[in-house]
Amino acid sequence: MWMTREEIAAKLGIVLNTVRGKVHRGQVERKAEGGKNWYRIVDPELERKAAKPEPAPSPSPVPKEHLGAGKKPAKKESAKFNAKQVLLDQLASIKIGTSIEAIEKGDEIDLAAGEISRELDAKISMRQHKQAKEIEEALERLKFGEYGACEECGEPIPEQRLRLYPAARFCVRCQEEVDRYEKLKTFRGGKNEGPDSY
Repeated sequence: MWMTREEIAAKLGIVLNTVRGKVHRGQVERKAEGGKNWYRIVDPELERKAAKPEPAPSPSPVPKEHLGAGKKPAKKESAKFNAKQVLLDQLASIKIGTSIEAIEKGDEIDLAAGEISRELDAKISMRQHKQAKEIEEALERLKFGEYGACEECGEPIPEQRLRLYPAARFCVRCQEEVDRYEKLKTFRGGKNEGPDSY
């Protein structure tokens, strides 16, 4: 039975991003039809596991004396995701360097090393500027109630993706399409021959 990536991930009890790994290992088959990707399980062992999920072991009660005096029980792993705080923390952690050292006199090796260092600093600075801009845009989307929705298809971006990359603008499927388009554009020498929606 063919399913969407979301359906097969739910059936297998895995994260959406790991479906691709199952395809590469030959456990799941993928086909593209009608502009969509469809998946089905081809590994009999994986099919059996998906049909009968293993019951989760029930936690054995811990006597109060083993918790220790004054100790609090362990926190739940899935604490509420506060996107605004995470984005603000990331923005505060970015240190954008703007100092460019003057070229000093020296031999050719010193001059070359200085040039390489300046180029590396410039690339790091550009990356930090881009990251800061993405975070500021995510804060704007949060402010206007548009945060967490894919800009391409409008579907909600899974919370797990937002936890890993809080400034995400696209769901995984649309991000893959954007990346594929960017690679194609780079391969063709920067000619803008594709859709303008990206």
